[in-house]
Amino acid sequence: MPETIDVLRFINLFAQAFMAGSMNWVWMVTLPALKRMTERESVRTHQTQFDDLPDRFLPLLGITSVVSTTAILILADLTPTATLFYSIGLVAMIVVGLLTFFLNVPTNRMIRHWSPDAIPQNYPAIRRRWNLVHGTRVVLAGIAMACFIIATLDS
Repeated sequence: MPETIDVLRFINLFAQAFMAGSMNWVWMVTLPALKRMTERESVRTHQTQFDDLPDRFLPLLGITSVVSTTAILILADLTPTATLFYSIGLVAMIVVGLLTFFLNVPTNRMIRHWSPDAIPQNYPAIRRRWNLVHGTRVVLAGIAMACFIIATLDS
């Protein structure tokens, strides 16, 4: 069973690192670039970068992170510290998933249907809310990553 736990830890850290890194890239690179664009360019970029492609791999990474963490908590003989940090990371990733599913994805799907020639007046407010929610997700995914690293090192 120790080999199985090692594989689960690897899968957990790999999925979480890929997810946190991807989300951080958007926060640190893409969002500042969008602020320098016209509304038309910003909407078009949002449509191309945030609508379809991330919905193909980010849910898989998030689910992999949550499932592998849950499996580790159930199957591994963990120290109290490792249990605490895996649990905190798990809760953080569940909140990331909820924020994504209930706030960001519906906004992405709404923007998908906009014409860059007919952008709603409230677009700046919608954009700010999307950015705020995404920033919260980035912080939580980073916290989860740190927790998973600490838990792995303590195990």
